[in-house]
Amino acid sequence: MKQTEIEKATVTTSVVFTITRTEVTTSVYISTFIRTMVIPTTPTYPGGVWREIIRFSGSADMTTQPVYVPSTMWRIRWSYGTSQYAAFAFYVYPLGETAIYVESVSSSTPSGTGTTYVYKGPGNFYLKILAANIQYTIIVEAPT
Repeated sequence: MKQTEIEKATVTTSVVFTITRTEVTTSVYISTFIRTMVIPTTPTYPGGVWREIIRFSGSADMTTQPVYVPSTMWRIRWSYGTSQYAAFAFYVYPLGETAIYVESVSSSTPSGTGTTYVYKGPGNFYLKILAANIQYTIIVEAPT
């Protein structure tokens, strides 16, 4: 009979499992081993510092130039504002793709701000930005 137990699971920025496994055959103790695994739940980067790769600002629809992202996780900080009816959206596509995007944001409130994390890369990407009656700024960042 093989028996495996998880003794402890602690959740912080990672999950820690201590696994004890005891193998027993006809009531004779054979062996026990203990293994501890740390599984990150959020990617961490040295210093937690982000660097700007590129910034896009405007008030009209735009398809951006290709942007090379050197990491597997990156983020897009965005903001827009107006005093009128507004429409704002952007879609992130891998370079060469026109139908299947990897991330998107859409809003119709008079103003907004946020940070969107993208879990795809490294590689070349572009943004398709849709804007009506607004001024926007979009900043693409990667961890250092």
